[in-house]
Amino acid sequence: MKRTRRTAILPIALLVWTGVAGAKVHVRAHAAKGSRPSATTSAAVAADCNCCCFSQLAFTTGLPDIGATGCSDASGTISGTVVDDGGATLCNLKLGGLYFGGAGVGVPLPLVIPDQGSSITKITSCDAVTGDFILAATTDTDVGGSNPNRSCTAAGVNNPEYPGKPGCLFGAPIPIPNTNSPATSTCVVNRVSVDASGTGNCGDGSSAINVPLLSDIYLTGPTDGLVPCPRCAGPSGSETCQAGPNAGQPCTPADSASLGSAFPTSHDCPPASAAFIGSLPIAFALSSGAPSATSTDLSAQPFVFCGFCGQQFTPSFETPPHPCTADSQCTNGTFPRCRQRNSGAFGQGPARTITENGSPAGVCIGDGATHAARLVSVFCIPASGNGTVDSAADLPGPGAVALPGESQVIAPIPSCTTSTTIGGGTTTSTSIGGGTTTSTSLASSTTSTAVATTTSTSLLPLPTCASATFPACVGQCAGTALCLPVGSACVCQGLP
Repeated sequence: MKRTRRTAILPIALLVWTGVAGAKVHVRAHAAKGSRPSATTSAAVAADCNCCCFSQLAFTTGLPDIGATGCSDASGTISGTVVDDGGATLCNLKLGGLYFGGAGVGVPLPLVIPDQGSSITKITSCDAVTGDFILAATTDTDVGGSNPNRSCTAAGVNNPEYPGKPGCLFGAPIPIPNTNSPATSTCVVNRVSVDASGTGNCGDGSSAINVPLLSDIYLTGPTDGLVPCPRCAGPSGSETCQAGPNAGQPCTPADSASLGSAFPTSHDCPPASAAFIGSLPIAFALSSGAPSATSTDLSAQPFVFCGFCGQQFTPSFETPPHPCTADSQCTNGTFPRCRQRNSGAFGQGPARTITENGSPAGVCIGDGATHAARLVSVFCIPASGNGTVDSAADLPGPGAVALPGESQVIAPIPSCTTSTTIGGGTTTSTSIGGGTTTSTSLASSTTSTAVATTTSTSLLPLPTCASATFPACVGQCAGTALCLPVGSACVCQGLP
C-alpha cells in the first residue's frame, strides 16, 4: 500500500482538571516519569474526521454523581474500585469524587470535585490519517479572553489572585470540609508546576496527559460554618465573596451551588494568605483509559501504594518528600523506611489494587461539538509537613479521581486544508471559518494543499474489488492496492 500524507502542524487543546494528586506510584497505563503519556492510537480515521484544522481542544468538568458517602454504598455512578488480594471489592469509587489517604483517613470520602472547570492544551503535531495528535501546554496568551490563567496549562504564568504563586490554575478552589474534625478543614488551590504534555486521538476522543501540579493547602478550619473556601454567592448576577480577604467584593461563581453548602467557590474569592501552610508536589496524569495501582508489602508495612522515606514507628517523613519503592532507596539515616502513613487506601487496610475507569468520547470529535468523556487518575500524595492535616488526610498515601465532562475541539484554523492520499484516492478536507468540506477524487491527477503548501500526486484508477459489498468493501485487489468505498462502489485504489 502506498500512503502519503500532507498534514498541517497545528495547535490543539485538551482539558484537564484535578484536585490533590500524586507523586510517584506504580501505575499501569501511566507514562514513566519524564515521558509523554499515550492515548489509544487508531489505525486510520474516517475521511471526514479531522481535528487538524482546529487549534484547541477543551475539556470541561461536569456535575459529579457520587451518591451517598462511604465505600460500601452503591448509589451514584461507580467509576472504579478498591479490591483486596482475593479480588473482593472493598470500596466503590464514585464519579466526580476525590479519594485520598490510607486506612486511617479521618475525612469523610469522597470529596466533591467542582464542575465547570475547563483547561486547554494545544497540539504540536497532528496526523490526519490516524487522527493522532500531540499535546503541549498553553500559556495565558495562547488562551486569551478574561482570566486566561484559569484555563491555560503552563507553569510560570502569573496569578494576580495568588501573588508569588505562579502556574496556570486548575479548576476552582476545592473545599475539604471535615465534619469529624472541623478544625482540620482545608481549602485546596491547584496550579500547574510543569508544562502539561500528552497525546490524543480525533477518531475516538481518547487522551492521556501529564499535568504536574502544586496543590496549595490553606488550613482555614470551620470558617463561615463548615465552609473552608470563601463562597461566591448572592442574587444571580450580583454575587459577592462571603468571606476571606475579598469579602463583599463582586465575584463570578466558578462552579454550581447544587454541589453542596460549601459551594459555589471562585478564584475571585481566594482564602486568606495567612492560612497557607504549604504546597504538595503532585505528579498528576489523567487518562481516558483505565489506570490502576497495586500495593506492595514492604519491610516496614504491608499494602503500600505510595512509599515515602520515613521513620519506622512514628508518622514522620523526610522533607522534601522522598518517594521510594524499597528501604534501600532511603539513604537518610533518620528516615530509613519506605512506607505510607498507614497501610491501604481510602479507609481500607488490606487494599491491593485501585482502579479507575475512564472513557473516551467514543466518536470522532472533529465536528467541533461537545462530546461526553471521562478522565481518570490514580496517583500518590506526599505528606504536607503539617501534622494536623497529615493526620486527618492520612498522608502520605494514594489518591484517585474520576472526572465527568465534555471534550470539544475549538478555535478553528481559518482556510486550513489537509489532504491524505491512499493509493489512487485523495481525500481533501478544507476548513474555512469553522465549516468543513470533504471531497474524494479518483481523477488522473489531483492537487492537495496544506496551509499554503502545494503538492501534486499522480493517481491511477483501478478496477472494482473482487468479492466486495458496498459500503464495507472487504474484497480482493491485486498487488498492494486497497479495496475502498468510492461513490457507491468498492474500487481498488493504488498500484497493482
